[in-house]
Amino acid sequence: MPSYSDERRQAVMAKLLSPYNQSVEAVARQEGISSETIYKWRKEARAEGRCLPDARDQGTEGWSSRDKFAAVVETPLHFGAYIIFSMILYLHSEVFYWQKLLFSGQFSMKHS
Repeated sequence: MPSYSDERRQAVMAKLLSPYNQSVEAVARQEGISSETIYKWRKEARAEGRCLPDARDQGTEGWSSRDKFAAVVETPLHFGAYIIFSMILYLHSEVFYWQKLLFSGQFSMKHS
């Protein structure tokens, strides 16, 4: 039985997800890996809590209710993290801008 790196497994499993939404059989043909191996990897990933389709060739329609619920619950967290990260970057750039002005002598807080 061949051994596959974690990176290869992740790349193969990514093809089952959006935006690709490929079937296990199609990925198996493309990658030269048995469909049984990919089904096993999918089962292991789902046991770890990852959202992956249950049924063949059905995309997210094949997801269990548990997977659909998990996707809905996780999405705002990822989006929220993105928003917070964006705000931090923006604030950092503003602080850097004001520091540059203050230390360059172009801006003075002295009243005339």
